[in-house]
Amino acid sequence: MSKTILITGTSSGIGRATAKLFAEKGWNVAATMRSPEEETELGETSNLKLYRLDVTKKEHLQNIISQVKDDFTSIDVLFNNAGYGAVGAFEKSSEEDVLNQFKVNVFGRDGSYPRIYPLF
Repeated sequence: MSKTILITGTSSGIGRATAKLFAEKGWNVAATMRSPEEETELGETSNLKLYRLDVTKKEHLQNIISQVKDDFTSIDVLFNNAGYGAVGAFEKSSEEDVLNQFKVNVFGRDGSYPRIYPLF
């Protein structure tokens, strides 16, 4: 039985490359992104499935594990890659921009404090 990896942030960059690599190596890949309906390349792989996941939305975080387990039975590895970078002087950033980046890159949820959601 193949192992399964769940990867967040597969629409570009390291997440996309990791999804391709693991699929090529025979792993089951649960590739998550905010807009899977726009993806054309990754969906062509038989052992890779696309899932909608916005890490700032609590309901997405609560549902993704059961969706992946329904399709692949188990999750062996989580590669939490979702995030984005900001360019420019921190002092010029708005409070909203800073909070939004922390929500995605640090908290991974929609609240203003960290919370760990049980994945397994």
